[in-house]
Amino acid sequence: MLNKDNSDIYRRLKGHNDEINTLTISPEGKYIISGSEDKTIKIWDTESGRLIKTLKGHKDAVKSVAISPDGRYIVSVSDKTIKIWNLFSGILINSIIIPEIQLVIGGLSSIIMTPDGEYLISGSWDKTLEIRALKSGMKVNSLVGHQDGISSVALTPEGKYIISGSGDKTIKIWDFKTGLLYNSLEGHKDCVSSVALTPDGKYIISGSWDRTIKIWDFETGKMINSLEGHKDVVSSVIITSGGNYIISGFWDKTVKVWDFKTGEIIKSFQGHRLGVNSVALTPDGKYLLSAAQDKTIIIWNLDIKEEQKDENTEKIIKILEFQLENDRLPTKMELLKEFSFSFEEIEHYLDILKKPIKKWKSISITNIKQKAEKILKELEKPNLLELMVKFGLSFQEARSMGKFLIDNGWIEDFPLVYKKIRKKQELITTSEPENIALKSRLKKEVMVFRGGDWKIEGKQSVFYFKIKVKNLSNFIISNIRIFLTSIPNGLLAKSDKHVINLLRPGTFESPTFKLIAKESCVGDFIEGVVTYLDPNGNLKTIKFEPFEIKYVCNLLVPKKISLEEFDEKVEFIEEDKLIINSNLDINELESKIRNIVEQCNFALLEKMKDVERENFRKIQGFAQGLYDKQDVGLSIVLKKVEDGTNLAIKAMSFRTEKITDLLKDFSVKLDDIKSDTELIKEYTSQIEEIFDKLEKLDEIEIYLKEHLASDWEKIKDAWKEYKSGKIQRKDFIKKCIKILGKLFIKKILGRFI
Repeated sequence: MLNKDNSDIYRRLKGHNDEINTLTISPEGKYIISGSEDKTIKIWDTESGRLIKTLKGHKDAVKSVAISPDGRYIVSVSDKTIKIWNLFSGILINSIIIPEIQLVIGGLSSIIMTPDGEYLISGSWDKTLEIRALKSGMKVNSLVGHQDGISSVALTPEGKYIISGSGDKTIKIWDFKTGLLYNSLEGHKDCVSSVALTPDGKYIISGSWDRTIKIWDFETGKMINSLEGHKDVVSSVIITSGGNYIISGFWDKTVKVWDFKTGEIIKSFQGHRLGVNSVALTPDGKYLLSAAQDKTIIIWNLDIKEEQKDENTEKIIKILEFQLENDRLPTKMELLKEFSFSFEEIEHYLDILKKPIKKWKSISITNIKQKAEKILKELEKPNLLELMVKFGLSFQEARSMGKFLIDNGWIEDFPLVYKKIRKKQELITTSEPENIALKSRLKKEVMVFRGGDWKIEGKQSVFYFKIKVKNLSNFIISNIRIFLTSIPNGLLAKSDKHVINLLRPGTFESPTFKLIAKESCVGDFIEGVVTYLDPNGNLKTIKFEPFEIKYVCNLLVPKKISLEEFDEKVEFIEEDKLIINSNLDINELESKIRNIVEQCNFALLEKMKDVERENFRKIQGFAQGLYDKQDVGLSIVLKKVEDGTNLAIKAMSFRTEKITDLLKDFSVKLDDIKSDTELIKEYTSQIEEIFDKLEKLDEIEIYLKEHLASDWEKIKDAWKEYKSGKIQRKDFIKKCIKILGKLFIKKILGRFI
């Protein structure tokens, strides 16, 4: 539907009751988000121009809107309030009030989000920038340095630096992690109203009330061009995805397109009745959007041809470096959130990296020289990207080829990508491996524990794996990420990643991973790492101790059978026994055992009244195999003795691993009913191994205090005896188990959170 007055206009959107201050578009280009002086936010369908939803809740004009990289959330600012909305439902998720902002000088002016969607960066007319965690709304840092209000904020593509424009006529560059001022650019003669960056992050574009647009070299801070000759204030500047054109909005009612290299005006759009406040581009570059003081949004046909580059080398570098560090390609979500790729780029780059041409499928010792000669005939000085794209080599193949070319003197250097990767590889290979001994863990800012247990949800067996991350430092620890790097084959993870925005000193969080069982016997280790930014902004990594999971998981359907059927089913199958001593009375113990048997999804057989006696009980259970059809039988005999009760647990199955795993599972579940003697016998050596790693008495004491907290007081006398040499280490451990029982074992072994 073309406008008769102006063929460049594709569609004009009307709906706001006052001037529109701000405009953005969702990552896939489907939705337009606008904020207005009428205190509302409106969501529009880009293609049809239809108004989908109006979000109400702000008490003053909406000054700036942003959308999360995954396209799920809208963030808006007004007066001293930041609001977070669900884009699809329109529900207000959070409202953050910043009481210290002075409304008399304008309040909040701008908002953006980091590429990973974890943090908000807001600018205010009271001269401050603030970084806040999206989920909690908590302030992480405050950047102070401008002498006047902040009008505009931007972020470098990788999220390393914040760019701010101010009424003090300067542009400032800040380090995101540390909050330190990196550079200050001076040259404008009036308020800097808008800032943007080229896609490669090499240049800053600024628009000003002085009616000029300036281009700055990011590294040097030098102004390299000034675009002049405008009739009014430059309100908004953006740059096209290829970095070839600058687009600007003016209060003279026009939108202009500039050639980045020459500074010439390529096109000028006229159609608004009043000044333009904000401009945006659809991700495909097909449409240009402008929002104005005349209460309308115009969608323009952007008829310009972007100069296409062969490939964005820097983005390929990022993927290759990620692959080198993690031994895998990033997922689509990681490319979207952490690399700030568009949806089109994700498909494009993954296609390059995953599908090498068949004739170059492998590089062997016998043909590497021949292939190298062929490559050198076609390319004078190849780089890793060219080897991958032009010759269809995989990442590993291209790296091997590059090393061969250098080592044999065929080329002096392997430019760009390989150079970076070689350097990074040297750092990895020469650095000492992470020491996960308890001794070294005590000296970290962060301590990590892990554990978990089976649960039944409906007829589905689920393993809940917990990670406890504790901040031991006196500073805020931020950007904590937990990755599960290895999961047993029989389990399916709902998610293998969890993010904690920040941890205050002395606090902890215990995220849980839900692992759904797909087999009736699951055996292997759960492994993973925790990464975080320390108080100095350095990335740290902790590899937590592997957690062994090898139980008969509860994919066993209870099926009531008679005693005769049970005897018939278990007559000729394998069996093994476990003997345990307990201090509990036989009646109390029987009740506990029955509960445990049912929790493990066994159907209990009817009581055998003819064998039940005051000092003797027999409990039998049966579980039918759901997937592998291997049934499991269970027979438990309880016998009253002088100082408690003895248990003989017999497991029966056609599969040996089921018997072993079931007995191991029961042994763990019965820890709470075991006698002190049994616990001492089973766990003393394991606790001694931990103390061996700590070596020094003061380290053991720190470790005990850290784990036991208030329970430390209960074993203090025993500790003094051990420390003074009156008792041996084994005796000290025995005393602790007798004093605290299972609690001491749980806390010291760190098996449970």
